[in-house]
Amino acid sequence: MAASREAVLVAFRDVGWTHIACHASSYAAYPVDSTQHLSDGPLTAGEVLAARSDRGHLAYLSACETVLAGSALADEVIHLGSAFHTARFRHVVGTLWRVTDGTATETARLFYRHLPPIWTRTRRRRPCTTAVALRTRYPQFPARWAGYVHIGP
Repeated sequence: MAASREAVLVAFRDVGWTHIACHASSYAAYPVDSTQHLSDGPLTAGEVLAARSDRGHLAYLSACETVLAGSALADEVIHLGSAFHTARFRHVVGTLWRVTDGTATETARLFYRHLPPIWTRTRRRRPCTTAVALRTRYPQFPARWAGYVHIGP
């Protein structure tokens, strides 16, 4: 599906999983204006907060700084990741800082290959192996594996 603003907002009602790969901007002073840059314009955290998913299970935000919270509002955690979680996506994956395209691609590939059973709606719990695999491959480069965050149970 094309990553347009309308397509993403309409899909909220119909999809359980979403993977959005684009550029993003985080605005610490006005976190509700933090933006995913889609094909036809920005989609803000405020717009995502106003949307509601009926079937939201996983939102994978493959963009820079999608879970970056600023110090200006340290007692409020508003960013793109928390907006998707509030919009009823049970699990959200996002990034704390800028990541390279190569890191984003490799992380997404490993994530979906080693998808934890808890995210596929089973009761058995086990740790996510994506971070472990990346940490094993790149022990001297934490920027390759430490920037990703999971929001959810």
